[in-house]
Amino acid sequence: MHCSKSQGFCDTYNKKTEPSFDRGSEMTVGSAAGSGLFKFLRPGLRPQSTDIQAAAMWGVAVTTGALWLIQPFDWLKKTFLEKPESEGP
Repeated sequence: MHCSKSQGFCDTYNKKTEPSFDRGSEMTVGSAAGSGLFKFLRPGLRPQSTDIQAAAMWGVAVTTGALWLIQPFDWLKKTFLEKPESEGP
C-alpha cells in the first residue's frame, strides 16, 4: 500500500502491519536478548550471542591467569581435601 506524504497516517499504518526485512534494526535480537533480559535496550545495543561467548572466554582467561599467578593449590588442598585432625585420646 503506497500513500502520498500528505497522508501521514499511512506511513504509521505501513510500519505496523507490513513485515520488515531490515536486518539492521529489528532482526538483531540474539539468543541472549530473546529471553527478555535486555528488552529495555534498543535492538542495536542488545548483546548478541558472540558478545556473551567473548565475555565468557575472557572470564576463563582471567580466572586461569589469576590461578597461575596466585597458585593457591596448597591452601585449597588443606582447606577442602584434608580432614581436620581430631584432638583427643
